Amino acid sequence: MQSRYAIVTLRYLLLALISLLMMSAARNGIAAYYFRQNLPAALQNAMVWEPSNPVYPAALANLLHLYGQSPDPNQVIHLYLTAVRLSPFDAGYLADLAQANDWAGRTDLSLPLFQRAQKLFPNSPDINWKLANFYIRSGNTEDALPALKKILSSNIIGKNQIFALSDRAGIDSVTVVDKLLPPDIPAY
Repeated sequence: MQSRYAIVTLRYLLLALISLLMMSAARNGIAAYYFRQNLPAALQNAMVWEPSNPVYPAALANLLHLYGQSPDPNQVIHLYLTAVRLSPFDAGYLADLAQANDWAGRTDLSLPLFQRAQKLFPNSPDINWKLANFYIRSGNTEDALPALKKILSSNIIGKNQIFALSDRAGIDSVTVVDKLLPPDIPAY
C-alpha cells in the first residue's frame, strides 16, 4: 500500500515538474516571438515574458538609442543597467553602458565601465575600438594607443579606419609607427 502511494506521489511530482518546464518553454517562446519583431513595444513585451534574459533590455536600449525619434538617455542607461545586472560578466553590455553614459554626458562613469569591459575581454576588437574612441573624444590620445594597437593586430576593423581615426585625433606619424604598428611589414 505504501509503495503504491509513493508511486502515485512520484507521478504527481513528475507531472508538476513537466508542467513547470512546459510553462517555462512557453514563456521563452513567446518572448522570442516578440523579440523577432524588433519593435520597441514588442521588446518590452519580450522583457515581460522573460525578465531574466539580458538580451531583451540591451536590444531595446540599442533600438531606442540608435533609431529613436528623441531618445531619453536615462531610459537607455536604465535598460543597459538592467542588462548588466542580469549578465554582469558580459563585456559587451558593460561597453554599451559606458557608451550610453558618455552619450548622456556622464564621462566620469564611462571610463571605469570601459576599463572593466576591457578587463573582462581584453582582446575584443569591438570593446577596444569603443574604448579608443572614448579616449580620443576625451582628448587622451596617449591612452588610446594600446587599444588601437590591439585593434590593428586583430584585422577585424580596417587598417584605414584605424589610421584615419589616429589622423583625426592628431596622433603624429612618428607615434603611429613607434607605438601603434605591429612589427609585420604588411601594416606599413
